[in-house]
Amino acid sequence: MMKKIRNLNQSGVTLIELLASLALFGVIGAIAFTFLIQANLFNEQTSDSISLTQEANLIISDLRNVHQNEHDDDSYELCLESNQLSLLQNNQTRTITHVPFRSFVVFSEQLVSIKGNKQCQEINRLQPLPLSFTIVNSDEAEYELQTVIPTRSNTFVHKTDNGSPALDEEVLPPEVSEFGNQIEFTTDSAPKENNPIRSCRFPFSGWSSQTTLDHSTGKVCINPGIDQGSALFINDLTLNTDTSLSLEEDFFTNGNLRLDRNSSLFAKRNIYSGKHIHTFSNSEIQSLAQLSVVGDVTMHNESKILIGTRSSISGSLNQFSNTIFKTKTLMIGGDFFPQNNSFLNVDESMIVKGNGKFHDSSKTQIGGDLTIDGGLHFQGTSQVLVGGDMKVRGNVTPNWKPDSKICVNGTIDFEDKVHSSITVKHANSCAGQPSGSIYVLNN
Repeated sequence: MMKKIRNLNQSGVTLIELLASLALFGVIGAIAFTFLIQANLFNEQTSDSISLTQEANLIISDLRNVHQNEHDDDSYELCLESNQLSLLQNNQTRTITHVPFRSFVVFSEQLVSIKGNKQCQEINRLQPLPLSFTIVNSDEAEYELQTVIPTRSNTFVHKTDNGSPALDEEVLPPEVSEFGNQIEFTTDSAPKENNPIRSCRFPFSGWSSQTTLDHSTGKVCINPGIDQGSALFINDLTLNTDTSLSLEEDFFTNGNLRLDRNSSLFAKRNIYSGKHIHTFSNSEIQSLAQLSVVGDVTMHNESKILIGTRSSISGSLNQFSNTIFKTKTLMIGGDFFPQNNSFLNVDESMIVKGNGKFHDSSKTQIGGDLTIDGGLHFQGTSQVLVGGDMKVRGNVTPNWKPDSKICVNGTIDFEDKVHSSITVKHANSCAGQPSGSIYVLNN
């Protein structure tokens, strides 16, 4: 009897296949778990960033209200104690925020850092408040912010009723939030319509995080600028060799401004630098309205600064090597130090809070009054021509060089002692008078 053999098509899973499946599921699970952890960490970081940003905005808003309060005194104190910032005024203390501060820095005439146990800094409401601070939350996440709070009587809008630049308002920077657009002066991001190749002209205001404009890199514009509006650079900015930046309205930078060889900056209205300005080798800064600099201005090698109305420099003005500075009025918070054939021309009045140091064939021409709160120092064949009155509150240095000359069209007032080697004479004209004296011109 024959046996029937059934051919059963039995399908199953071998041990190797089972192990491979388990390994695959394990890899997928590990990837999913890692993704979930990273997503959670990203959400936490995003939440921290949003929370700290909101807190920083509240701090700025609170400080702005304090700084611009017209009903309070002209000064108040900001104090940092146990990482908490507080306001001290009229012997009353109020906490600004309960978020811990890593640091709080106020940029005034000097860099003052408020740290440690109960340290305070007096703040003048009549001056802008440039500051920087870092706050931290319970997860040790940090947020850093730099800004300038305007005075209670000024904003960054500087136009008269007829649309021309206002002459009697201080130039102050706006907040980034007031510039809706972030822009980059590169060929990839510039508008393509009605824009020549690598010209990079924007038809609206914007802010930028760029630190260098250098057309030699390929993607950066040859002739960057804004045709309708202003630009705010939130960091230091360098205009590299042969780069020209022009704006229809205002230029602002929160950091340093540097112009390299043959570069130029033109603003039809105002120019503001939150730190220092350095100009080199035939570079040029030009504004039809005002210049405002929180730090020093240092000029080298035939560079020029041409300002249509008022110039305000919180630090010192240093001119070297055939540089030219022209403006209508000039306020210098530090020293004025011209030398090496430099030329300064001020149409109206000039005030120097520090010392006036006139060296090495420099020429200074003031159409109105000249006031120097510090001392007066001369060296080399320097000349000063004053169309109005001249007042010096500090000492007139005894190392007066016989080849220097001052001519004053108005009156001279030296509050401190004048060295016996320096003579004051009357003359009909400055032309043709020998060097080595101060001349009061007869009108």
